Amino acid sequence: IVWGRDAETLFYVTQDAAHRSHKVWSHLLGAPQSDDTTLFTEDDEMFFADVFKTSSGRFLVITTSSQVTSEVRVLDLHDPQSSLAVVAPRVQGVKYTVEHWQNELLISTNRDGDVNFKLMSVPLHIVLDKQKTAHNSQWTSVFAYDPTVKVASVICFESFFVLNGRQDGLTQSWICGKNTNNSTWHKTRLPMPEAMYSLGTAKNAEYATTKFRYTYSSLTTPLQTVEYDFISNKTAILKETPVPHYDRSLYHGERVEATASDGTTVPMSVIYRKDKKKTEGQPQALHLYGYEAAKYLTKMTTFTDFIACAEHLVATKVTSPSHMTCEGSSAGGLLIGAVLNMRPDLFIAVAKLRDLKTDNNQVLLKMDLDGGHMSVSERYQLLKKKAVELSFLLDQLKCHEK
Repeated sequence: IVWGRDAETLFYVTQDAAHRSHKVWSHLLGAPQSDDTTLFTEDDEMFFADVFKTSSGRFLVITTSSQVTSEVRVLDLHDPQSSLAVVAPRVQGVKYTVEHWQNELLISTNRDGDVNFKLMSVPLHIVLDKQKTAHNSQWTSVFAYDPTVKVASVICFESFFVLNGRQDGLTQSWICGKNTNNSTWHKTRLPMPEAMYSLGTAKNAEYATTKFRYTYSSLTTPLQTVEYDFISNKTAILKETPVPHYDRSLYHGERVEATASDGTTVPMSVIYRKDKKKTEGQPQALHLYGYEAAKYLTKMTTFTDFIACAEHLVATKVTSPSHMTCEGSSAGGLLIGAVLNMRPDLFIAVAKLRDLKTDNNQVLLKMDLDGGHMSVSERYQLLKKKAVELSFLLDQLKCHEK
């Protein structure tokens, strides 16, 4: 559901019998729903429809997308006589998203086979010209495509915009805009205090501001909400999640790199207590997640990259096979199963808990058929799930006796 320009109109999406979002409607508060107007219907069963409003509040955006293709329509909420305008007709294999900034639409797209996406723009007057249909041949480059940079999203403010993405295996944000003297584009990477970290976007509801809020955390730093001032070029920590009894000065985190079998550099983030030297006798938990380079016909790369990381930790004497455990999330069952069969010598022995259990160690086995991809979605059920896990751990650690 998206509000219109006023406080009386809202837009919403409905589903068909297959639970596919396919219709976008306009509703006037106080009027019967039977009077609602259908703005758009997606007939292709491969595509799903969605609706949102640009950060500026000027445009309603309707996106239709499949796994590999997308198409965008915009409606000028400042013009009561406007109609839906197609930004560019769908082309098989081409995905794009749009945001409004000043007199342009900013477009993130994988056009021209640029799999990591790039940022382009098109003047508003071209998109809104009722006599013409916009086409992606009229788009111009904002920043040249860089295959080492993954473009993820754009957040627009009145006087600047933020480009979010990933480079060197790390999430990044760039503060962007136009030079007033020659109208050329510029961008500056937001500096981070640590070599390994995770960066996210916080709630940025105010459009006419010079400040951008984001979330920051690392293996040594609890989750923070940070505010960057575009004018002063300074950052301020607004909030940090309290972690009782945690002293970050006791821990050290560093970034190391392993070399995969094909020569690709695979980055790893390593954390350990400063008073515990990195030796072969120290336990190590290894976790991995990958993306484009390890899908479909190149899926084997997932397994060989994981093995390369484990071999690097052993070769540099960070740990030893008899002290190393491994974990995989989401598609991790396939990952861990394959790796343990390919290189069982790299990890500590694994018991098949469902088929064989020969010790007296307690096991917490939870089954939830109502959960989502990673966990339950309802808030209190999620808290209950976490409470059960923590209670089990506290019980095993005999903390109830203290």
